Amino acid sequence: MTTLVLFEADALAGKAEELTTLFEEVLVDTRAYDGCEGVTVHRDQDAPDRLVLLERWVSRPHYEAYLQWRAEQGDPRLAALLTEPPSIRFLDDVQAQGPTFRGRAWAGCEPQRATRVLEPTPSA
Repeated sequence: MTTLVLFEADALAGKAEELTTLFEEVLVDTRAYDGCEGVTVHRDQDAPDRLVLLERWVSRPHYEAYLQWRAEQGDPRLAALLTEPPSIRFLDDVQAQGPTFRGRAWAGCEPQRATRVLEPTPSA
């Protein structure tokens, strides 16, 4: 069964861009690692120094092997940019019926059409 990994990392104040650059570099290897189906990076709208990686893996053991490989690499750059160790959560897909989003179940989220155009408020 496919495993979704939610990896949350809180960057030190003002270091989110540096962390993003680091992810751009290291995630090339992650995406090529056996069992990785994809990784996307997102910034938390309410906490701009928090980056969240959404990772899809063939299985949890595949991710755990990858994590062990990363630990063996001994790259200290990630830890140096974080306020604390990252949070890692493992999620299973729950197949609910409904519309699909890029081929995955995405219940209740259908595109809405605009019903009227809002005019800008005149500045005082």
